Amino acid sequence: MRYWNDKWRYLSPRWVGLLGGFLLLCIIMLVALEMRTYYHNQQASAQSRTAVSADVVAEWLGSALDSSLHALESVEALYRLTYESHIDTTTLAYYLAQQRDQLPLWDEVGLLDAQGSVLVSTLALQCTRFDAGGHSFLSALTGEGAPRDTVSRLYWSDRAEGLRLLHALRVGSNAEGPVAFVVARLDPAYLVQLVTRLTLSEGASLALLDTTPRVIVQRVLEIEDTFSLLGREVSTPELVGFLASGEVAGSWERASPVDGTQRLFSARRLNDAPWLVISGEDTTFYLRDWWRRFWIILVGIVLLAALGATAFYHYRRLYAAEKGLREHRQQLTQEVAARKQAQQATELEAAQLKIAAMAFETHLGMFIADADNRIVQVNHTFSEITGYDEKDVVGHTPAILNSGRHDAMFYQQMWQSLSDQDRWQGEVWNRRKNGEVYPQWLTISIVRNDDEVITHYVATLSDITQRKAAEQEIHQLAFFDALTGLPNRRLLIDRIETTLKAAQWERHYSAVMFIDLDNFKTINDSLGHYKGDALLVSVAKRLAGIVRGSDTAARLGGDEFVVMLHELGEDIVVAAQHAEGIAQKLLAALREPMVIDEHPLQVSGSIGITLFAGQKMGVSEILQQADLAMYQAKAAGRNALRFFDPSMQAAVMERAQLEADLRHAIDRQQLSLYYQTQVDDHGHVVGVEALVRWL
Repeated sequence: MRYWNDKWRYLSPRWVGLLGGFLLLCIIMLVALEMRTYYHNQQASAQSRTAVSADVVAEWLGSALDSSLHALESVEALYRLTYESHIDTTTLAYYLAQQRDQLPLWDEVGLLDAQGSVLVSTLALQCTRFDAGGHSFLSALTGEGAPRDTVSRLYWSDRAEGLRLLHALRVGSNAEGPVAFVVARLDPAYLVQLVTRLTLSEGASLALLDTTPRVIVQRVLEIEDTFSLLGREVSTPELVGFLASGEVAGSWERASPVDGTQRLFSARRLNDAPWLVISGEDTTFYLRDWWRRFWIILVGIVLLAALGATAFYHYRRLYAAEKGLREHRQQLTQEVAARKQAQQATELEAAQLKIAAMAFETHLGMFIADADNRIVQVNHTFSEITGYDEKDVVGHTPAILNSGRHDAMFYQQMWQSLSDQDRWQGEVWNRRKNGEVYPQWLTISIVRNDDEVITHYVATLSDITQRKAAEQEIHQLAFFDALTGLPNRRLLIDRIETTLKAAQWERHYSAVMFIDLDNFKTINDSLGHYKGDALLVSVAKRLAGIVRGSDTAARLGGDEFVVMLHELGEDIVVAAQHAEGIAQKLLAALREPMVIDEHPLQVSGSIGITLFAGQKMGVSEILQQADLAMYQAKAAGRNALRFFDPSMQAAVMERAQLEADLRHAIDRQQLSLYYQTQVDDHGHVVGVEALVRWL
């Protein structure tokens, strides 16, 4: 034993330096490995956030295209009912203009025949040239197995003097090809306005591109003029490779072609359109914590190296002194060597404690509890998040943070996971010292000794309030109307489908009311869109205040609202009476004057009602029936309500057939003209009356 003590005591400074350098290198390598893992974790988290953002915006754009498709199908339905033989262009153009005004995404819509010639459009109430940006994209609807509708890429519109998009729907088909097309021109400015309302986190960007690829919408916080980027080509090798791969989703990192900022991008294709959504996040943003940790660890390593160098310097001095006195003061040398070893152990322990203290003061909140689950230590970030100082919680259990939102089963499952896996993580709602309840991400780990006995619990936590708020805002934009806050068409259709499924078993009648404001366009044009929007908000509040909590009041667009009433009873008469009573309340509420910017406005509404229970009906058929009943209410003098019945549908079909037969009568010379004289009281001829008889 003495031999080994002497050997290490007289180890040359050269070997001590090599050993210290090797230890420092090992520490650096371990830290580098940990930093590399943390870097990839931060990158994966950023990729997950951008992918979720791209998916949600893609869903929201799909909802907008669904609204456009439903409007195109509404035009198709009127065309099938009224114009199978010859088209009354004035009536159809008027209806097209109504549909265009009700859907902000449209700025022009037209009906084309099978050869692509324009039958009628919204440019005027007569047949004129419709700017479709060329008809080559319509060929996608004419082949075998082709879809019924298609969406175009950006194109230059000479008539609109700007870039536009097209949405086309094939109307019927025969052996020679489609009968007609309904084509709507989409204004990218509307998409730009909606995306501008989205709240982006720091360093985030959002873009909608076509497959050219060119910019339809580009949202970057540092760029205020979003419209200036419309149509800009943003081709990059990664984007071109993603488009060529045919994959639905992808991600890459590169400098943004718009502002040159290095970002991590996630892309998501739209299923039914040649568009893709790209969500980006600034690398300096999601690597901010990584750099903070890097500099802290770097300072720690530098301090450790300085401490080692100081110890090495003292070692060299002591080694030189001992070498001169070794033969004469052997005993003294041994004591000095023992003292030196004790000093090195103390310095090493101090360095380790310093590194541990630096790791404890991380950007995450952290507390340590003993085996009895009583808190023994917290860091500064814990106090910033919870509001509790260390003296407030030491000696208490973590139950001091409970909000009361979780039941006993939740905590039982948490402890079971800790018992089985020595670890648990998940989302928890806790309470701050000031009483505020907030969401946090909590990770708990168990520390055991060599005998596998639990000695401590170590928990890290982070405040995720901002992330939860962003998720809620995205959900609000996807399923609710941006102006009124009412459910949009997508959420309404989902609730009608749910009611239809339940009605097949329960046999309860429900009702759908189609509400259209009378003369709203006149008010909107005369007073301005700002007051028109304020009027729509007031109407939405009144409708929502009347219907029951289990019912749904939604806005389809423009001045069109829909109310769905649930479970009105098993008897159709009782259900109709309930629906009529609520409809009368709605009409009365609409007639009450509304004050907009200190100006009283008087409006009224027309309501069409259809009842349904377990019938085999689709959502579009139910909405069409309510729409037809609403038009009958308008025809009855407005400010009225009407129920849909099959005779109404038959009357519409009979009137359409009569008009078609009358046009054929002219070609077949079945009309005969007669003149009947008109005389006064004295028998003098004062005029003639022309009569036409259908033979």
